[in-house]
Amino acid sequence: QDKIFWLFVVLAFLYALCEGTLSNWAVLYLNQSQRLSESVSAQALSVFWMCLALGRLAVSALLVAVHAKWPYRILPALMVIAFWLLPHAQTPAKALAVFALAGVSCSALFPLTVGMASKRFPSSVAWVSSIIIAALMTGIGLGTFGVGLLQQIMPLSLIFRLSAVYPVLMLLLGWRTCDNNTQNAVIAGVK
Repeated sequence: QDKIFWLFVVLAFLYALCEGTLSNWAVLYLNQSQRLSESVSAQALSVFWMCLALGRLAVSALLVAVHAKWPYRILPALMVIAFWLLPHAQTPAKALAVFALAGVSCSALFPLTVGMASKRFPSSVAWVSSIIIAALMTGIGLGTFGVGLLQQIMPLSLIFRLSAVYPVLMLLLGWRTCDNNTQNAVIAGVK
């Protein structure tokens, strides 16, 4: 049981690395590396957050009819695609589309992680949620500041491509968290 808990913590941390990298470097990347205007860069970040919020609502509605394993397995794959497409976001339309995809891909992963972990450990919900939130904050901090350090030795486009490793790891580790007991607990909690 303890291994599964720490797996949820690692998944939250990996998710946060993705969110921190995408959200905190979007404007600078699009403006300086892709030579898009500050206005377009800011719009792309706004589209990221809007799609993240709308994606969370959509996945919440889907969980009534679909097992939690499906969004938990599909969204990291979409995140890999978003990271790989970012270096090609060289026009305003492409930048907005890629950051929309990035927002959707980030949308429900963290709430699903908290929900599945809480249902898996119902007697320790407060502690479990607190540790997972701490993993989120740590990952966002490292995802933000780590990119700042790395960009001194490599371009942001390469950093974004290499960041696709995080959702790949999420895909591999996420299969273990989505066993039948966890799926049924999450879906029962939604209904």
